[in-house]
Amino acid sequence: MTLPTSGAWIALSALAFVPPATAAPWDTDWTLRAELTASDGAGGDYLGRSVSLDGDTAVVGAAGSDVGGESQGAAYVFVRSGDTWTQQVKLVAPDGAPGDEFGFAAAISGDTIVVGARFAAIDGIDGHGAAYVFVRSGDTWTQQAKLSADDGAAYDEAGFSVAIDGDTVLVGAPFANASQGKAYAFTRTGTDWAYQATFAADDGAASDRFGLALAIDGDTAIAGSPSAQIGANGYQGAAYVFARSADTWSFASKLTASDGAAFDEFGVSVALDAGTAVVGAHYADVVFSGQGAAYAFVGDGDTWSEQGKLVSDDAFFGDEFGFSVAVAGDTAAVGALFADAGGTENEGEAYIFSRAGGVWSEAAKLFPDTATMGGEFGIGVAVQGDTAIVGAESAPIDGEFRGAAYVFSSASATPVPAAQVSPGALSFSLAPGMADTQPIAIANVGDAGSTLAFSIYEAADATCGAPADAAWLDASPIDGSVDAGASQDVQVSADASALADGDYTAWLCVSTSDPAQAFVPVAVTLSVAGTNPDWIFADGFELP
Repeated sequence: MTLPTSGAWIALSALAFVPPATAAPWDTDWTLRAELTASDGAGGDYLGRSVSLDGDTAVVGAAGSDVGGESQGAAYVFVRSGDTWTQQVKLVAPDGAPGDEFGFAAAISGDTIVVGARFAAIDGIDGHGAAYVFVRSGDTWTQQAKLSADDGAAYDEAGFSVAIDGDTVLVGAPFANASQGKAYAFTRTGTDWAYQATFAADDGAASDRFGLALAIDGDTAIAGSPSAQIGANGYQGAAYVFARSADTWSFASKLTASDGAAFDEFGVSVALDAGTAVVGAHYADVVFSGQGAAYAFVGDGDTWSEQGKLVSDDAFFGDEFGFSVAVAGDTAAVGALFADAGGTENEGEAYIFSRAGGVWSEAAKLFPDTATMGGEFGIGVAVQGDTAIVGAESAPIDGEFRGAAYVFSSASATPVPAAQVSPGALSFSLAPGMADTQPIAIANVGDAGSTLAFSIYEAADATCGAPADAAWLDASPIDGSVDAGASQDVQVSADASALADGDYTAWLCVSTSDPAQAFVPVAVTLSVAGTNPDWIFADGFELP
């Protein structure tokens, strides 16, 4: 077997497709929704090498893009409205250089994206590597930071892998220290990023490639070390879990496959969500050599246990199932970039697995609707809710191997509404006896086909926990429903007829059917000052 080296991934020998003896009952509810391509894409861009998804925003890396020079790299941000995905922006490193491969790794959390440039030179050190942080305001993305290791060396390739959750970023340097590997944690305070910790395996050795894959969820992080020796088994691989308390990270657990073997490369990919980790072993021999597998673990703190082994029902030689993994809740996605889909050699596939009662089972098989022989569909995967994105870095687009990312969603899933209330606060300034009206808009920015139900009441505070009447405040209508992509105006009235001079505060509580926002509080302030112009005539001064 030829083992992968820095920057090169070698497939097993291609073999003709042989249908499996037992075909899986594929779930047809998962449907291809969109093909994401770069508006200025070109052959060799490798769009889709990295993919990440959060809500209605996806980032897709194109490490081979010739921006200011060959393979300087770029990353593209796509946003969804209803069922339609559009390119929002192309991210590039302002100080990028040819060969940086910016976009080899990319991850998103909310309005923050981190992009790895594994070959970026730092202070004249070639191949040192770096990661760039971008933040969004409205529709505009700007660079907020460039992260690099103070102890980095030539060809550490920091930025080969990246992960982000909230205000914490992880950057992997798997070829540091004679390829033993390490990873770095950086945290944000306000708009400033600072180094927090270095991760490494206490039992690591040269060529382990610790940090080749990274994931983070809250105060838990996981790093893959696919070349780690386990017992007498070289390249069996491991994954290391770290936990944070206050600002201190410490080793928590070492994950290995219960049935692992030499050259499995367990840890080539890792994913983490809510106490569930999924680890890929893309060279594992299950039924066929190089078929690949992925393992699910559940844990809390220092205690982690293997919950299931994920394998494909139609696997074959050299599929490399497990080269990429993702997990969200009870759903996992696994990429098999050299699988023969529908008889097309090495087209690549991705698989969806669902968990029920602690048992994982295959739910769907995903592949593009057009043949992409050698497209490496499945080299990157991301999943959230009923949406999955699969990267295919060599997909043929307009006759060139530009790469693409493919969006799938489960048609059987109930469309989920999402509430957006604006503005989030209203302010009135009135003279005694006067009244005024201002609108708020309640929009449904959720899934296509969803309906957002809302009702409005006056609340005592922003928690919306205790209704409290404010006689001077009114809203109309006080309930209704909004279809996806639509908005409902509500007129909010403030009446100072019975109020003395002073400042008044109340809350309108918008109760919604958005599962993520049961209540949206709107602060309403009223300042009463001055004299009612009608009062000067109260004694009949206006009479002749």
